[in-house]
Amino acid sequence: MVRSDTAEHLVDLVLQESGGAINYALFLGAGASLTSRVKTAEQMVEVWRNRLYKQKATKMKYSDWLVKQDWYGSDAEYGYLFSRLYDEPAQRRDYIGQILEGCYPNWGYLYLTSLLQARIFNTVFTTNFDDLINEACYLYTDGVRPIVCAHEAGALNIRLTSTRPQIIKLHGDFLFDSILKNTGSETENLTENMRNKFAQFGQEYGLVVVGYGGRDGSVMGILENLLTDSQFFRHGIYWCLRSGDKPRMRVAALLKKDRVHPIAIAGFDELMAMMRDKAGLSLPATVANPMKVAEERSRIFCSGAQALAENPIIRKDIEKVLDGLGKVAKKRGGKVVPAAELPLKLKIAIAKRNGDWDSALEYMKLEVSGKEDDSECAFDYADTLARLGKTAVLKEFIPGSALDEVNKGYFLLFVGDDEAVIRQATSALGGDEVESWVARINRAIAYKRLGRKSKMNKDLDEIEDGMKSEPSIKFYVPALKAGVAALRRDKKGMLKALREALNKGYLRIKDVELYPVFEDYRNDADFKSLINERKKAKG
Repeated sequence: MVRSDTAEHLVDLVLQESGGAINYALFLGAGASLTSRVKTAEQMVEVWRNRLYKQKATKMKYSDWLVKQDWYGSDAEYGYLFSRLYDEPAQRRDYIGQILEGCYPNWGYLYLTSLLQARIFNTVFTTNFDDLINEACYLYTDGVRPIVCAHEAGALNIRLTSTRPQIIKLHGDFLFDSILKNTGSETENLTENMRNKFAQFGQEYGLVVVGYGGRDGSVMGILENLLTDSQFFRHGIYWCLRSGDKPRMRVAALLKKDRVHPIAIAGFDELMAMMRDKAGLSLPATVANPMKVAEERSRIFCSGAQALAENPIIRKDIEKVLDGLGKVAKKRGGKVVPAAELPLKLKIAIAKRNGDWDSALEYMKLEVSGKEDDSECAFDYADTLARLGKTAVLKEFIPGSALDEVNKGYFLLFVGDDEAVIRQATSALGGDEVESWVARINRAIAYKRLGRKSKMNKDLDEIEDGMKSEPSIKFYVPALKAGVAALRRDKKGMLKALREALNKGYLRIKDVELYPVFEDYRNDADFKSLINERKKAKG
Protein backbone atom coordinates (compact mmCIF):
# COMPACT_ATOMS: atom_id res chain seq x y z
CA MET A 1 0.00 0.00 0.00
CA VAL A 2 1.30 3.45 -0.95
CA ARG A 3 1.44 5.87 1.98
CA SER A 4 -0.35 9.16 1.39
CA ASP A 5 0.89 12.51 2.66
CA THR A 6 -1.55 15.09 3.97
CA ALA A 7 -3.10 18.05 2.23
CA GLU A 8 -1.32 20.28 4.76
CA HIS A 9 2.04 18.88 3.57
CA LEU A 10 1.23 19.72 -0.05
CA VAL A 11 -0.03 23.22 0.82
CA ASP A 12 3.21 23.99 2.67
CA LEU A 13 5.28 22.86 -0.33
CA VAL A 14 3.31 24.96 -2.79
CA LEU A 15 3.42 28.06 -0.58
CA GLN A 16 7.05 27.84 0.52
CA GLU A 17 9.24 30.86 -0.29
CA SER A 18 11.32 30.33 -3.44
CA GLY A 19 12.51 33.78 -4.44
CA GLY A 20 9.25 34.65 -6.14
CA ALA A 21 9.43 31.63 -8.48
CA ILE A 22 6.38 29.45 -9.20
CA ASN A 23 7.33 25.82 -8.72
CA TYR A 24 4.09 24.01 -9.53
CA ALA A 25 1.54 23.84 -12.31
CA LEU A 26 -1.99 22.63 -11.55
CA PHE A 27 -3.64 19.73 -13.39
CA LEU A 28 -7.44 19.46 -13.02
CA GLY A 29 -9.72 16.58 -13.97
CA ALA A 30 -13.49 16.29 -13.93
CA GLY A 31 -13.63 15.62 -10.17
CA ALA A 32 -12.70 19.26 -9.54
CA SER A 33 -15.99 20.35 -11.12
CA LEU A 34 -18.25 17.96 -9.20
CA THR A 35 -19.62 20.51 -6.72
CA SER A 36 -20.06 22.93 -9.62
CA ARG A 37 -22.72 20.53 -10.94
CA VAL A 38 -20.63 19.05 -13.73
CA LYS A 39 -21.05 15.29 -13.99
CA THR A 40 -17.89 13.28 -13.39
CA ALA A 41 -16.74 10.66 -15.88
CA GLU A 42 -17.88 7.97 -13.42
CA GLN A 43 -21.37 9.45 -13.22
CA MET A 44 -21.69 9.72 -17.01
CA VAL A 45 -20.41 6.16 -17.43
CA GLU A 46 -23.08 4.88 -15.03
CA VAL A 47 -25.81 6.64 -17.02
CA TRP A 48 -24.43 5.22 -20.28
CA ARG A 49 -24.19 1.69 -18.86
CA ASN A 50 -27.88 1.79 -17.97
CA ARG A 51 -28.84 3.25 -21.34
CA LEU A 52 -26.95 0.58 -23.27
CA TYR A 53 -28.41 -2.12 -21.02
CA LYS A 54 -31.94 -0.92 -21.78
CA GLN A 55 -31.19 -0.74 -25.51
CA LYS A 56 -30.08 -4.38 -25.46
CA ALA A 57 -33.49 -5.37 -23.99
CA THR A 58 -31.90 -8.42 -22.39
CA LYS A 59 -33.70 -10.48 -19.75
CA MET A 60 -30.52 -10.70 -17.68
CA LYS A 61 -30.35 -8.78 -14.41
CA TYR A 62 -28.48 -5.50 -14.88
CA SER A 63 -25.63 -6.41 -12.52
CA ASP A 64 -25.16 -9.86 -14.14
CA TRP A 65 -25.17 -8.35 -17.65
CA LEU A 66 -22.73 -5.62 -16.65
CA VAL A 67 -19.96 -7.88 -15.33
CA LYS A 68 -20.04 -9.89 -18.58
CA GLN A 69 -19.10 -6.85 -20.70
CA ASP A 70 -15.41 -6.83 -21.62
CA TRP A 71 -15.33 -3.01 -21.40
CA TYR A 72 -16.77 -2.87 -17.87
CA GLY A 73 -14.36 -1.22 -15.42
CA SER A 74 -11.61 -0.78 -18.01
CA ASP A 75 -9.76 2.46 -18.76
CA ALA A 76 -11.34 2.37 -22.22
CA GLU A 77 -14.92 2.17 -20.89
CA TYR A 78 -15.64 5.92 -21.02
CA GLY A 79 -14.51 6.30 -24.62
CA TYR A 80 -16.20 3.09 -25.77
CA LEU A 81 -19.59 3.97 -24.28
CA PHE A 82 -19.49 7.60 -25.44
CA SER A 83 -18.76 6.63 -29.07
CA ARG A 84 -21.17 3.67 -28.91
CA LEU A 85 -24.13 5.84 -27.87
CA TYR A 86 -23.23 9.03 -29.79
CA ASP A 87 -22.01 8.25 -33.30
CA GLU A 88 -20.90 11.68 -34.51
CA PRO A 89 -18.67 14.38 -32.95
CA ALA A 90 -21.53 16.88 -33.31
CA GLN A 91 -23.77 14.60 -31.23
CA ARG A 92 -21.11 14.36 -28.53
CA ARG A 93 -20.67 18.14 -28.59
CA ASP A 94 -24.42 18.60 -28.11
CA TYR A 95 -24.45 16.12 -25.22
CA ILE A 96 -21.61 17.92 -23.46
CA GLY A 97 -23.32 21.26 -24.01
CA GLN A 98 -26.48 19.88 -22.38
CA ILE A 99 -24.76 18.58 -19.26
CA LEU A 100 -22.97 21.91 -18.79
CA GLU A 101 -26.26 23.81 -18.64
CA GLY A 102 -26.82 25.20 -15.16
CA CYS A 103 -23.20 24.59 -14.06
CA TYR A 104 -21.28 27.34 -12.30
CA PRO A 105 -17.87 27.74 -10.64
CA ASN A 106 -18.28 26.87 -6.96
CA TRP A 107 -16.06 27.72 -3.95
CA GLY A 108 -12.99 25.80 -5.16
CA TYR A 109 -12.83 27.81 -8.37
CA LEU A 110 -13.44 31.05 -6.47
CA TYR A 111 -10.43 30.29 -4.25
CA LEU A 112 -8.36 29.24 -7.29
CA THR A 113 -8.85 32.69 -8.86
CA SER A 114 -7.24 34.24 -5.77
CA LEU A 115 -4.32 31.81 -6.07
CA LEU A 116 -3.93 32.74 -9.77
CA GLN A 117 -4.11 36.44 -8.99
CA ALA A 118 -1.41 36.05 -6.30
CA ARG A 119 0.72 34.00 -8.77
CA ILE A 120 0.83 30.98 -6.49
CA PHE A 121 -0.23 29.10 -9.61
CA ASN A 122 0.12 30.50 -13.10
CA THR A 123 -0.58 27.50 -15.34
CA VAL A 124 -3.50 25.08 -15.24
CA PHE A 125 -3.59 21.99 -17.42
CA THR A 126 -7.00 20.34 -17.71
CA THR A 127 -8.73 17.49 -19.50
CA ASN A 128 -12.09 19.12 -18.73
CA PHE A 129 -14.48 20.43 -21.36
CA ASP A 130 -16.04 23.01 -19.03
CA ASP A 131 -14.92 26.64 -18.91
CA LEU A 132 -15.24 27.09 -15.15
CA ILE A 133 -11.75 28.49 -14.46
CA ASN A 134 -12.08 31.23 -17.03
CA GLU A 135 -15.67 31.97 -15.95
CA ALA A 136 -14.60 32.19 -12.30
CA CYS A 137 -11.88 34.71 -13.19
CA TYR A 138 -14.43 36.94 -14.89
CA LEU A 139 -17.01 36.55 -12.13
CA TYR A 140 -14.89 36.85 -9.02
CA THR A 141 -11.85 39.01 -9.81
CA ASP A 142 -11.11 42.47 -11.04
CA GLY A 143 -8.76 42.08 -13.97
CA VAL A 144 -7.54 38.46 -13.91
CA ARG A 145 -7.91 37.45 -17.55
CA PRO A 146 -6.26 34.12 -18.32
CA ILE A 147 -4.96 32.97 -21.67
CA VAL A 148 -7.02 29.94 -22.71
CA CYS A 149 -5.39 27.46 -25.08
CA ALA A 150 -7.95 25.00 -26.49
CA HIS A 151 -6.34 24.25 -29.86
CA GLU A 152 -3.01 22.72 -30.84
CA ALA A 153 -1.99 25.80 -32.83
CA GLY A 154 -2.56 27.96 -29.77
CA ALA A 155 -0.14 25.83 -27.74
CA LEU A 156 2.74 27.45 -29.61
CA ASN A 157 1.85 30.79 -27.98
CA ILE A 158 1.92 29.47 -24.40
CA ARG A 159 5.08 30.65 -22.61
CA LEU A 160 6.73 29.63 -19.34
CA THR A 161 7.32 33.30 -18.50
CA SER A 162 3.82 34.59 -19.16
CA THR A 163 2.58 37.13 -16.61
CA ARG A 164 -1.04 36.18 -17.32
CA PRO A 165 -2.49 32.91 -15.99
CA GLN A 166 -2.66 30.19 -18.64
CA ILE A 167 -5.32 27.50 -19.01
CA ILE A 168 -4.27 24.67 -21.32
CA LYS A 169 -7.10 22.38 -22.42
CA LEU A 170 -5.28 19.21 -23.40
CA HIS A 171 -8.23 17.73 -25.28
CA GLY A 172 -9.60 20.90 -26.81
CA ASP A 173 -12.94 22.63 -26.35
CA PHE A 174 -16.35 21.03 -26.75
CA LEU A 175 -17.53 23.93 -28.93
CA PHE A 176 -15.44 22.73 -31.88
CA ASP A 177 -16.25 19.43 -33.59
CA SER A 178 -12.78 19.04 -35.02
CA ILE A 179 -11.00 19.10 -31.67
CA LEU A 180 -13.50 17.40 -29.37
CA LYS A 181 -11.43 14.65 -27.73
CA ASN A 182 -13.70 12.37 -25.75
CA THR A 183 -13.84 8.91 -27.27
CA GLY A 184 -11.26 6.17 -27.01
CA SER A 185 -9.64 6.79 -30.38
CA GLU A 186 -9.67 10.56 -29.85
CA THR A 187 -8.01 10.54 -26.44
CA GLU A 188 -5.26 8.06 -27.23
CA ASN A 189 -2.97 10.76 -28.61
CA LEU A 190 -2.35 14.35 -27.64
CA THR A 191 -1.49 16.58 -30.58
CA GLU A 192 2.23 17.09 -31.09
CA ASN A 193 2.13 20.72 -29.96
CA MET A 194 0.25 19.77 -26.78
CA ARG A 195 2.72 16.95 -26.02
CA ASN A 196 5.69 19.27 -26.53
CA LYS A 197 4.16 22.00 -24.37
CA PHE A 198 3.39 19.54 -21.57
CA ALA A 199 6.98 18.29 -21.71
CA GLN A 200 8.36 21.84 -21.72
CA PHE A 201 6.49 22.71 -18.53
CA GLY A 202 7.55 19.37 -17.01
CA GLN A 203 11.18 20.47 -17.24
CA GLU A 204 10.53 23.54 -15.07
CA TYR A 205 7.56 22.78 -12.82
CA GLY A 206 6.22 20.19 -10.46
CA LEU A 207 2.62 19.14 -10.95
CA VAL A 208 -0.34 19.13 -8.55
CA VAL A 209 -3.02 16.77 -9.89
CA VAL A 210 -6.57 17.13 -8.54
CA GLY A 211 -9.81 15.43 -9.55
CA TYR A 212 -8.24 13.32 -12.31
CA GLY A 213 -8.83 9.56 -12.52
CA GLY A 214 -6.26 8.71 -15.19
CA ARG A 215 -8.66 7.49 -17.90
CA ASP A 216 -6.86 9.21 -20.80
CA GLY A 217 -4.21 7.00 -22.35
CA SER A 218 -2.60 10.04 -23.96
CA VAL A 219 -2.04 11.93 -20.71
CA MET A 220 -0.99 8.87 -18.73
CA GLY A 221 1.39 7.82 -21.48
CA ILE A 222 3.26 11.12 -21.57
CA LEU A 223 3.49 11.25 -17.76
CA GLU A 224 4.89 7.71 -17.66
CA ASN A 225 7.37 8.56 -20.41
CA LEU A 226 8.58 11.83 -18.88
CA LEU A 227 9.11 10.21 -15.49
CA THR A 228 11.77 7.93 -17.01
CA ASP A 229 13.97 11.04 -17.33
CA SER A 230 15.16 12.68 -14.11
CA GLN A 231 15.17 16.09 -15.83
CA PHE A 232 11.37 16.20 -15.73
CA PHE A 233 9.19 17.04 -12.71
CA ARG A 234 12.14 17.72 -10.43
CA HIS A 235 9.71 19.31 -7.97
CA GLY A 236 7.62 16.15 -8.05
CA ILE A 237 4.10 15.17 -9.07
CA TYR A 238 1.58 15.39 -6.21
CA TRP A 239 -1.44 13.27 -7.05
CA CYS A 240 -4.46 14.17 -4.91
CA LEU A 241 -6.98 11.46 -4.05
CA ARG A 242 -10.19 11.87 -2.10
CA SER A 243 -9.97 10.04 1.22
CA GLY A 244 -11.15 6.46 0.73
CA ASP A 245 -10.98 6.51 -3.08
CA LYS A 246 -9.11 3.67 -4.77
CA PRO A 247 -6.93 4.77 -7.71
CA ARG A 248 -7.31 3.11 -11.10
CA MET A 249 -4.69 0.50 -11.96
CA ARG A 250 -2.58 2.78 -14.14
CA VAL A 251 -2.60 5.58 -11.57
CA ALA A 252 -1.71 3.12 -8.81
CA ALA A 253 1.33 2.02 -10.85
CA LEU A 254 2.35 5.66 -11.41
CA LEU A 255 2.15 6.35 -7.66
CA LYS A 256 4.91 3.79 -7.08
CA LYS A 257 7.39 5.72 -9.21
CA ASP A 258 10.02 8.12 -7.93
CA ARG A 259 8.94 11.78 -7.76
CA VAL A 260 5.21 10.84 -7.63
CA HIS A 261 3.52 11.40 -4.26
CA PRO A 262 -0.08 10.54 -3.29
CA ILE A 263 -1.92 13.18 -1.26
CA ALA A 264 -5.12 12.46 0.68
CA ILE A 265 -7.62 15.33 0.38
CA ALA A 266 -11.27 15.90 1.27
CA GLY A 267 -11.93 17.40 -2.18
CA PHE A 268 -10.88 20.09 -4.65
CA ASP A 269 -12.93 22.84 -2.94
CA GLU A 270 -11.50 22.00 0.48
CA LEU A 271 -7.90 21.90 -0.82
CA MET A 272 -8.24 25.28 -2.54
CA ALA A 273 -9.89 26.68 0.64
CA MET A 274 -6.96 25.52 2.76
CA MET A 275 -4.36 26.89 0.35
CA ARG A 276 -6.01 30.31 0.01
CA ASP A 277 -6.55 30.54 3.77
CA LYS A 278 -2.94 29.61 4.62
CA ALA A 279 -1.65 32.05 2.00
CA GLY A 280 -3.50 34.81 3.88
CA LEU A 281 -5.44 35.91 0.82
CA SER A 282 -8.69 37.81 1.25
CA LEU A 283 -11.95 37.06 -0.48
CA PRO A 284 -12.37 39.13 -3.66
CA ALA A 285 -14.34 42.32 -2.97
CA THR A 286 -16.93 41.28 -5.53
CA VAL A 287 -17.73 38.33 -3.28
CA ALA A 288 -17.17 39.69 0.22
CA ASN A 289 -19.41 42.68 -0.56
CA PRO A 290 -21.65 41.35 -3.31
CA MET A 291 -24.58 43.75 -3.24
CA LYS A 292 -23.84 45.32 -6.63
CA VAL A 293 -23.75 41.91 -8.31
CA ALA A 294 -26.16 39.97 -6.06
CA GLU A 295 -28.82 39.58 -8.72
CA GLU A 296 -26.41 37.93 -11.17
CA ARG A 297 -24.32 35.95 -8.72
CA SER A 298 -26.64 34.83 -5.94
CA ARG A 299 -26.41 31.24 -7.14
CA ILE A 300 -22.92 30.68 -5.68
CA PHE A 301 -23.99 31.68 -2.18
CA CYS A 302 -27.31 29.88 -2.05
CA SER A 303 -27.17 26.92 -4.40
CA GLY A 304 -23.84 25.30 -3.58
CA ALA A 305 -23.34 21.72 -2.41
CA GLN A 306 -24.73 21.58 1.14
CA ALA A 307 -21.94 19.29 2.35
CA LEU A 308 -19.38 22.04 1.71
CA ALA A 309 -21.03 24.26 4.32
CA GLU A 310 -19.70 21.90 7.00
CA ASN A 311 -16.09 22.69 6.06
CA PRO A 312 -14.99 25.26 8.69
CA ILE A 313 -13.16 27.55 6.26
CA ILE A 314 -15.94 27.51 3.66
CA ARG A 315 -18.63 27.90 6.34
CA LYS A 316 -16.79 30.92 7.77
CA ASP A 317 -16.69 32.57 4.35
CA ILE A 318 -20.36 31.77 3.63
CA GLU A 319 -21.21 33.54 6.89
CA LYS A 320 -19.09 36.56 5.88
CA VAL A 321 -21.07 36.83 2.67
CA LEU A 322 -24.41 36.64 4.46
CA ASP A 323 -23.23 39.14 7.09
CA GLY A 324 -22.19 41.49 4.30
CA LEU A 325 -25.65 41.28 2.81
CA GLY A 326 -27.20 41.84 6.23
CA LYS A 327 -25.34 45.15 6.61
CA VAL A 328 -27.51 46.75 3.95
CA ALA A 329 -30.71 45.34 5.40
CA LYS A 330 -33.10 47.42 7.48
CA LYS A 331 -34.28 46.86 11.02
CA ARG A 332 -38.03 46.74 11.31
CA GLY A 333 -39.88 45.75 14.47
CA GLY A 334 -36.73 44.33 16.02
CA LYS A 335 -36.04 42.09 13.03
CA VAL A 336 -33.48 42.36 10.22
CA VAL A 337 -35.30 42.76 6.91
CA PRO A 338 -33.20 42.18 3.75
CA ALA A 339 -33.23 44.91 1.13
CA ALA A 340 -36.15 44.63 -1.27
CA GLU A 341 -33.96 44.34 -4.36
CA LEU A 342 -32.25 41.16 -3.18
CA PRO A 343 -33.20 37.86 -4.87
CA LEU A 344 -35.51 35.64 -2.83
CA LYS A 345 -32.81 32.98 -2.36
CA LEU A 346 -30.57 35.49 -0.63
CA LYS A 347 -33.45 36.76 1.52
CA ILE A 348 -34.09 33.18 2.60
CA ALA A 349 -30.39 32.62 3.38
CA ILE A 350 -30.17 35.83 5.44
CA ALA A 351 -33.34 35.01 7.37
CA LYS A 352 -31.99 31.53 8.18
CA ARG A 353 -28.63 33.04 9.19
CA ASN A 354 -30.46 35.31 11.66
CA GLY A 355 -32.59 32.45 13.01
CA ASP A 356 -35.77 34.08 11.66
CA TRP A 357 -37.42 30.93 10.34
CA ASP A 358 -40.87 32.48 10.09
CA SER A 359 -39.56 35.09 7.63
CA ALA A 360 -37.60 32.42 5.78
CA LEU A 361 -40.79 30.44 5.38
CA GLU A 362 -42.66 33.48 4.05
CA TYR A 363 -39.95 34.12 1.46
CA MET A 364 -40.05 30.43 0.50
CA LYS A 365 -43.79 30.66 -0.11
CA LEU A 366 -43.17 33.48 -2.57
CA GLU A 367 -40.42 31.54 -4.29
CA VAL A 368 -42.52 28.38 -4.54
CA SER A 369 -45.48 30.31 -5.95
CA GLY A 370 -43.25 31.73 -8.68
CA LYS A 371 -41.60 28.41 -9.52
CA GLU A 372 -44.38 25.82 -9.50
CA ASP A 373 -42.32 23.40 -11.61
CA ASP A 374 -39.04 23.75 -9.70
CA SER A 375 -38.45 20.50 -7.78
CA GLU A 376 -35.42 21.88 -5.86
CA CYS A 377 -37.43 24.88 -4.70
CA ALA A 378 -40.30 22.59 -3.64
CA PHE A 379 -37.90 20.36 -1.70
CA ASP A 380 -36.39 23.32 0.18
CA TYR A 381 -39.85 24.53 1.17
CA ALA A 382 -41.05 21.06 2.26
CA ASP A 383 -37.81 20.46 4.17
CA THR A 384 -38.25 23.70 6.12
CA LEU A 385 -41.88 22.83 6.93
CA ALA A 386 -40.72 19.43 8.22
CA ARG A 387 -37.98 20.96 10.36
CA LEU A 388 -40.43 23.47 11.84
CA GLY A 389 -43.02 20.76 12.54
CA LYS A 390 -45.67 22.43 10.38
CA THR A 391 -47.18 19.09 9.39
CA ALA A 392 -50.65 20.41 8.46
CA VAL A 393 -49.19 22.84 5.90
CA LEU A 394 -46.81 20.15 4.67
CA LYS A 395 -49.65 17.64 4.18
CA GLU A 396 -51.58 20.16 2.10
CA PHE A 397 -48.49 21.12 0.05
CA ILE A 398 -47.25 17.64 -0.95
CA PRO A 399 -49.90 16.34 -3.42
CA GLY A 400 -49.82 19.17 -5.99
CA SER A 401 -46.17 20.16 -5.52
CA ALA A 402 -43.24 19.79 -7.92
CA LEU A 403 -41.64 17.24 -5.57
CA ASP A 404 -40.62 14.07 -7.37
CA GLU A 405 -42.41 10.83 -6.46
CA VAL A 406 -39.73 9.60 -4.07
CA ASN A 407 -39.59 12.86 -2.11
CA LYS A 408 -43.36 12.99 -1.86
CA GLY A 409 -43.16 9.65 -0.08
CA TYR A 410 -40.33 10.89 2.12
CA PHE A 411 -42.18 14.01 3.31
CA LEU A 412 -45.38 12.02 3.88
CA LEU A 413 -43.44 10.31 6.68
CA PHE A 414 -43.61 13.59 8.60
CA VAL A 415 -47.39 13.96 8.40
CA GLY A 416 -48.24 10.60 9.97
CA ASP A 417 -50.03 9.02 6.98
CA ASP A 418 -48.07 5.79 6.76
CA GLU A 419 -50.53 4.07 4.41
CA ALA A 420 -50.04 6.96 1.98
CA VAL A 421 -46.25 6.56 2.34
CA ILE A 422 -46.56 2.90 1.33
CA ARG A 423 -48.69 3.71 -1.72
CA GLN A 424 -46.41 6.55 -2.79
CA ALA A 425 -43.19 4.57 -2.28
CA THR A 426 -44.58 1.55 -4.13
CA SER A 427 -45.45 3.71 -7.14
CA ALA A 428 -41.88 5.06 -7.20
CA LEU A 429 -40.24 1.62 -7.42
CA GLY A 430 -38.83 0.47 -10.75
CA GLY A 431 -37.48 3.83 -11.91
CA ASP A 432 -34.00 5.21 -11.30
CA GLU A 433 -31.94 2.69 -9.30
CA VAL A 434 -30.94 5.11 -6.52
CA GLU A 435 -34.45 6.54 -6.19
CA SER A 436 -35.88 3.02 -5.95
CA TRP A 437 -33.70 2.22 -2.95
CA VAL A 438 -34.69 5.47 -1.22
CA ALA A 439 -38.36 4.69 -1.88
CA ARG A 440 -37.86 1.23 -0.40
CA ILE A 441 -36.34 2.72 2.77
CA ASN A 442 -39.31 5.09 3.05
CA ARG A 443 -41.73 2.17 2.72
CA ALA A 444 -39.82 0.09 5.28
CA ILE A 445 -40.14 2.94 7.82
CA ALA A 446 -43.90 3.02 7.27
CA TYR A 447 -44.15 -0.78 7.61
CA LYS A 448 -42.17 -0.55 10.87
CA ARG A 449 -44.54 2.04 12.28
CA LEU A 450 -47.56 -0.08 11.34
CA GLY A 451 -46.07 -3.19 12.94
CA ARG A 452 -45.75 -5.05 9.61
CA LYS A 453 -42.37 -6.51 10.46
CA SER A 454 -42.26 -9.21 7.79
CA LYS A 455 -42.90 -6.70 4.99
CA MET A 456 -40.33 -4.31 6.47
CA ASN A 457 -37.74 -7.08 6.57
CA LYS A 458 -38.50 -8.02 2.95
CA ASP A 459 -37.72 -4.46 1.85
CA LEU A 460 -34.57 -4.39 3.96
CA ASP A 461 -33.43 -7.72 2.46
CA GLU A 462 -33.90 -6.24 -1.04
CA ILE A 463 -31.83 -3.19 -0.07
CA GLU A 464 -29.03 -5.33 1.37
CA ASP A 465 -28.94 -7.46 -1.79
CA GLY A 466 -28.76 -4.27 -3.86
CA MET A 467 -25.85 -2.93 -1.82
CA LYS A 468 -23.89 -6.05 -2.77
CA SER A 469 -24.73 -6.19 -6.47
CA GLU A 470 -25.76 -2.76 -7.79
CA PRO A 471 -22.77 -0.56 -8.80
CA SER A 472 -25.08 2.45 -9.21
CA ILE A 473 -25.67 2.77 -5.45
CA LYS A 474 -22.12 2.22 -4.19
CA PHE A 475 -21.79 5.90 -3.21
CA TYR A 476 -24.86 5.59 -0.98
CA VAL A 477 -23.96 2.32 0.74
CA PRO A 478 -22.78 3.78 4.11
CA ALA A 479 -25.98 5.84 4.47
CA LEU A 480 -28.16 2.89 3.40
CA LYS A 481 -26.34 0.59 5.83
CA ALA A 482 -27.01 3.02 8.66
CA GLY A 483 -30.71 3.18 7.79
CA VAL A 484 -31.11 -0.58 7.44
CA ALA A 485 -29.30 -1.22 10.74
CA ALA A 486 -31.49 1.37 12.49
CA LEU A 487 -34.67 -0.33 11.29
CA ARG A 488 -33.34 -3.77 12.26
CA ARG A 489 -32.57 -2.41 15.74
CA ASP A 490 -28.89 -3.14 15.25
CA LYS A 491 -27.56 -0.16 17.19
CA LYS A 492 -23.89 -1.15 16.98
CA GLY A 493 -24.06 -1.59 13.20
CA MET A 494 -26.07 1.60 12.82
CA LEU A 495 -23.56 3.72 14.77
CA LYS A 496 -20.63 2.27 12.81
CA ALA A 497 -22.25 2.90 9.42
CA LEU A 498 -23.43 6.34 10.54
CA ARG A 499 -19.90 7.39 11.46
CA GLU A 500 -18.65 6.25 8.06
CA ALA A 501 -21.44 8.10 6.23
CA LEU A 502 -20.72 11.28 8.19
CA ASN A 503 -16.96 11.00 7.68
CA LYS A 504 -17.38 10.63 3.91
CA GLY A 505 -19.89 13.44 3.66
CA TYR A 506 -22.82 11.25 2.56
CA LEU A 507 -24.89 12.47 5.52
CA ARG A 508 -24.95 15.71 7.52
CA ILE A 509 -25.67 16.04 11.22
CA LYS A 510 -28.69 18.29 10.72
CA ASP A 511 -30.19 15.69 8.37
CA VAL A 512 -29.48 12.78 10.72
CA GLU A 513 -31.37 14.69 13.41
CA LEU A 514 -34.35 15.02 11.05
CA TYR A 515 -34.49 11.70 9.15
CA PRO A 516 -37.37 9.46 10.33
CA VAL A 517 -35.22 6.36 9.82
CA PHE A 518 -33.40 7.29 13.06
CA GLU A 519 -36.53 8.28 15.00
CA ASP A 520 -36.29 5.37 17.47
CA TYR A 521 -32.86 6.56 18.61
CA ARG A 522 -33.62 10.22 19.35
CA ASN A 523 -33.32 9.61 23.11
CA ASP A 524 -30.63 6.93 22.94
CA ALA A 525 -27.56 7.99 24.93
CA ASP A 526 -25.01 6.62 22.44
CA PHE A 527 -26.82 8.18 19.47
CA LYS A 528 -27.03 11.56 21.19
CA SER A 529 -23.36 11.29 22.16
CA LEU A 530 -22.40 10.77 18.49
CA ILE A 531 -24.51 13.75 17.42
CA ASN A 532 -23.01 16.02 20.09
CA GLU A 533 -19.50 14.81 19.30
CA ARG A 534 -19.92 15.68 15.62
CA LYS A 535 -21.44 19.07 16.37
CA LYS A 536 -18.55 19.90 18.68
CA ALA A 537 -16.02 18.80 16.05
CA LYS A 538 -17.64 21.10 13.50
CA GLY A 539 -17.28 24.01 15.92
